[in-house]
Amino acid sequence: MNITHGFFICDEEYLVNAQGLIEYLSEKINKKMECISCGGDFKLPEAVKKHMIDKGHCFMDDSGFY
Repeated sequence: MNITHGFFICDEEYLVNAQGLIEYLSEKINKKMECISCGGDFKLPEAVKKHMIDKGHCFMDDSGFY
């Protein structure tokens, strides 16, 4: 399945550990079953992914990073 989601890393020039970021986001979605944008909790990783695509939540909430 090929899904176009539009995810990108903004301010990539400041990113120190891209692999670590991707692993963190993957764990948040696939193990914690949590939306990376709104923090919504789900029962299945597939539900998180569907929610993120349907709601346009394919971006990180960066409010805690600055």
